[in-house]
Amino acid sequence: MGSYTGCGRGAERAEKMVAARAGSPWQTAGALCVVLLTETMMSNTRKVHAAPLAWPEPTSESRPWTRWWWLGSAVDKTNLTRLLEEYHRVGLGGVEVTPIYGVTGQERRDLQYLSDAWVAMLAHTCEEAKRLGMQVDLPPGSGWKMGGANLREDERNADFVIEETPLNSGEGLPAGLEPKRYQAVVAFGPEGAYEHLSSGAADWRAPSAGWTLYALTQRWNRERIKRPGPGGEGWVFNPVSRRSFEAVKPPFETLFAKLPTGALRAQFHDSFEYQGNWCAEFLTEFERRRGYDLRTQLPALTGKGDRDAVARVKTDYRLTYGELLLDNVIMPWADWCHAHGQLARNQGHGSPGNLLDLYGAVDIPETELFRAPDEWTAIMSKFASSAAHVMGRRLCSSESCTWLGEHFTVTLAAAKKALDYQLLSGVNHNVYHGTAYSPADAEWPGWLFYASTQFNPQNPIWRDFGALNEYMTRCQSILQAGEPDNDVLLYWPYADVLRDAKGVRRQFTVHRTDWLRDHAFGQCAKVLWESGYSFDYVSDRQLALLAADPEEILAPGGRYRVLVVPACRSLPLETARRLAALVEQGARVIFQNGIPTDVPGLGQLTQRREELRQLDERLRDRVRRTQDVNQALDDFGVRRESLTDHGLRFTRRRHPLGHDYFVVNQSGKDFDGWIAPERRVSDAVLLDPVTGVAGRAEWTEAPGSGRAVRLQLAVGQSVVLRTLTNDLAPSTKAWQYLQPTGAPLPLTGRWQATFVAGGPVLPPPFEMNVLGSWTAAGSEAERFAGTARYSLTFDLPADHAGDWLLDLGDVRESARVRVNGADFGTLIAPPVRVRLSALKPAGNRLEVEVTNVAANRVRDLDRRGVGWRIFRDINFVNFHYQPFDASNWPVRAAGLLGPVQLVPLQ
Repeated sequence: MGSYTGCGRGAERAEKMVAARAGSPWQTAGALCVVLLTETMMSNTRKVHAAPLAWPEPTSESRPWTRWWWLGSAVDKTNLTRLLEEYHRVGLGGVEVTPIYGVTGQERRDLQYLSDAWVAMLAHTCEEAKRLGMQVDLPPGSGWKMGGANLREDERNADFVIEETPLNSGEGLPAGLEPKRYQAVVAFGPEGAYEHLSSGAADWRAPSAGWTLYALTQRWNRERIKRPGPGGEGWVFNPVSRRSFEAVKPPFETLFAKLPTGALRAQFHDSFEYQGNWCAEFLTEFERRRGYDLRTQLPALTGKGDRDAVARVKTDYRLTYGELLLDNVIMPWADWCHAHGQLARNQGHGSPGNLLDLYGAVDIPETELFRAPDEWTAIMSKFASSAAHVMGRRLCSSESCTWLGEHFTVTLAAAKKALDYQLLSGVNHNVYHGTAYSPADAEWPGWLFYASTQFNPQNPIWRDFGALNEYMTRCQSILQAGEPDNDVLLYWPYADVLRDAKGVRRQFTVHRTDWLRDHAFGQCAKVLWESGYSFDYVSDRQLALLAADPEEILAPGGRYRVLVVPACRSLPLETARRLAALVEQGARVIFQNGIPTDVPGLGQLTQRREELRQLDERLRDRVRRTQDVNQALDDFGVRRESLTDHGLRFTRRRHPLGHDYFVVNQSGKDFDGWIAPERRVSDAVLLDPVTGVAGRAEWTEAPGSGRAVRLQLAVGQSVVLRTLTNDLAPSTKAWQYLQPTGAPLPLTGRWQATFVAGGPVLPPPFEMNVLGSWTAAGSEAERFAGTARYSLTFDLPADHAGDWLLDLGDVRESARVRVNGADFGTLIAPPVRVRLSALKPAGNRLEVEVTNVAANRVRDLDRRGVGWRIFRDINFVNFHYQPFDASNWPVRAAGLLGPVQLVPLQ
């Protein structure tokens, strides 16, 4: 197998960015940025295949990873090695070690977090992973949410508290109120009057009725680390305080000193679940960043007063809080990781900050796939992939499959469907959630984590898990190769979304996305997605890293053709200036519904509005203002991918040979037709990520749109379409399309079924003439979880000598197929069919090994009252976070339900 060469665009792009920034207000910073970006682009040079029918070589990072829960850190070297070897065998590329609460009755095995014994186990894990060609990540903490038992009270997370005291005329400070104990004491009166009351204000009296005293102080909120393991308990740090972050580091400095250099690939920081909203230096930072004294707006901060003014003050508060999170913690944390030779992998979502900046500040931005997804999931996940693309990060990861369904019912098919959404969004480095360490002597179902998707060797779906990992490895190797190839930058109007008089902080979560769906930005993104435009999001801060010429807009990690500003009520003045500079460099900019006439926030409102108006005048004839963004894009010559008209979805990468399209049929019906890629097509190849098979695609001339390629995709099926700028040799292997030549042939006869792996015991074999659920074969079969082999001998009709398509019909839940002793693959998701060749006229032996989920076996445990839920802390909850109980579940169908058919092929 060959290897791709780098795209060779880094130096050229850097030169253009330097030239475009010459004379700009941020010339000095921009020049430094370009130097750093050039280094980044060179270090992130992507490798792609020279052979057009080849897949990239798999690496530890193109293989999927898993989050590895260490319950109680009750681990030992023998089991660590055993499990890592098993994870490697099924195709995992790495583990993220996360110590958490323990197992009841196993306390003797627990190891204290960061103790010498614990460090020895981590070192052994890193050594064994290296031996196996795997890698290891580690969060700076046990459980989740950073912190530690060593934190002093003033280093812990904090909230602001505002005490309000109405005053009558002539009344002064309430008895016992000592201003020096507060960060601010301010009296507010009629008509906007206010008085700062310092420690020397004991003689102050309200001059009239209608005055209210506001006293602001900071309260340590007593938030604890969530679900820690033994020795990892402690206080949560303050996520916007640099001093608090520095206090977290010493125990880990000691840990890193004990590990060999390079033992850990990355540190990992989980999604934002911190509860505080303040830090000691907040007032000072607010005034420095927003230009006015927040103490003069304490009523507005509590929600009192003119609604517009309240919304503006709260916008400024939220902007400041988010900036402190980025500047005081996330960026210093990334620097700290780099100082130890580690990467920084961060989940920005959930944060009360600008997601694009929080994702973009680290090496590996990570999103999350929490529940069963839909198209909004992909649109949300594009925050992480956009940051990776714009900032030039090679990897974008996802915590994937956390709660796809109820425990012990999640199938590999459901996981594949969910993961396809992440791949389509641009995620190229999925980390399963998750896998619990379980020792060999643990009784079934072993040690488990409370979230429902259980990727572990005890789960029967593990038997065919390797097929999912092979699929993901092929897909991720494609999406890690080359460069992102998106045409449109869609501006994320963060400050406009913050403009709300309700609440205090504003968090941007993955599992509740009303903030995205309800804003014009989200609606615009969905229209672009459904229309077939390729796009990334860009933040206010990232706009300063862009340069432009009349051909393209240049970012550290890619190039774009158009920038779209969605409809919004307000636009930060600095952003308007940046947009104006880009337009003057030649950038094409579309404003949906025109340039906003207002600015966010309160400070210097009149002056900022006037400058925005002047910029509007300056840009009036140089930008496109329209309600119809799609039409404006078309007018600018930005073409959409029309394959989305058929319900197909895609993501696209650029490489020296042409382009790779990862395409999934999400239409709900099979597709067999011609699609005309927007990118140039001289020739085309199709690559099947399920089987690894590749071949030259059929293509034809498409009037007015170049060449069209034939795609044939069943519902849920995916394919890589590789378009090439040069012709392939005539002898290139052709793609095998399915061409039925007759009616399906039902496979009938006496089926034999034998249970081959699983438990609690192997039920006796049985036979049947009509396929159905094996649960009807007796009480042992009813509670069985594992694998049964179905066998049938069949003959072929004499009038067909070509290939056949074996269609297994209804399979519960995955199947391995063998015919005449030859392996024809593992089927984990629809379509459950496989092409067969070289069959005999008579006496063909079909064997289908079908594996079910664990639901029926767990149902049996609960009906018998077996005590398997033995975990401390939250123990084990169901999909709705209620106590888990499977005793009333119906029996779930299992096995080969059919009908099984052979379809004659041309």
